[in-house]
Amino acid sequence: MELGPEGRQRLRGRPLDYYLDRLQRVRAFTLEQLALRDDAWLAETSDWWDDSVANNHWKWFHVMEDELNHRGQIRLIRKRLHRNA
Repeated sequence: MELGPEGRQRLRGRPLDYYLDRLQRVRAFTLEQLALRDDAWLAETSDWWDDSVANNHWKWFHVMEDELNHRGQIRLIRKRLHRNA
């Protein structure tokens, strides 16, 4: 969540395909890991931000919601790149 200067330097300025490939690899790994878990795992709770507690279902709902937001950002960037090429 807080990349800092080194993280920003390592991640910025790459071609779009680099980011799309990384996103695809992370998605594939995530699906592999989720396949190892059952529905009971979704109900398990653990500490969360600001001394709160959340279950895994709630956490993964927000992960997916965040990915959808990033997909929208990527789609917008791709359209602008193709329009300006």
